Amino acid sequence: MECCEKKEKKISEVAPSQGNNLNLALGGLAILLIGILIFNQMTINNLSAKLDNLNTAQIVKTTGQTAQATSGSTTTASFSQDDVWSEIAPKGTPAVYGNELGVSYDAPEAGISKMAAFDDYGGTPINLAGEKLQRYITITTAISCEYCCGAKAITSASGSPACGCAHSGAMRGLAKYLLDKHSDMSDDQILEELGKWKVLYFPQDSVKKAVALKSNNLPIDYISISSNKYRGLKTASAAGTALPGQVGGC
Repeated sequence: MECCEKKEKKISEVAPSQGNNLNLALGGLAILLIGILIFNQMTINNLSAKLDNLNTAQIVKTTGQTAQATSGSTTTASFSQDDVWSEIAPKGTPAVYGNELGVSYDAPEAGISKMAAFDDYGGTPINLAGEKLQRYITITTAISCEYCCGAKAITSASGSPACGCAHSGAMRGLAKYLLDKHSDMSDDQILEELGKWKVLYFPQDSVKKAVALKSNNLPIDYISISSNKYRGLKTASAAGTALPGQVGGC
């Protein structure tokens, strides 16, 4: 009997110990599983973040390429040379002085000699003085004949001719005539008239300048296209029928 009691005692002492070990093992396994789940979730999150970054980078790259194309050849190609020329080319008879001088925007080469007659190098030069001379200098130093002679302006700071090309002479002559006969016109109005003729003298370059202005969301007017205001702007070509590079000789 005593022997049996001892065996039972031993069994009762061993059983709790085995139960504790089992609980510890199960707890350790649970912790391991939780660790694996956390690790897996972190791995999934990292992978997702990398995919998001990759997609974002691709979007930025694509957007950048689109923006570059828009400001480059794709944008300029979207402009038709013929359409731009139709938009900027003046037509008909100048309202103020056209009939007086017998000139028309539709015949730009024929008008060169008629307007150049009033230039210093012309046959019937107009001499300005005082306020009109100062206005003349302001107007003529704001525009150049860069596509022909490359001068910074059609006159010097003193008002004397800066080059002897026919286009400059016509623009200077017209400025003198308008200041002498139509001084009620503003400086910008006169400069705009010179710009109209410059567009007609250099169709190809004027279209390129207009396309560049459009591509940069800048105004399309004769002062912007033809004056020194945006002279440094990089020009861009457009698809379409070839326009003459120059009308009338230099």
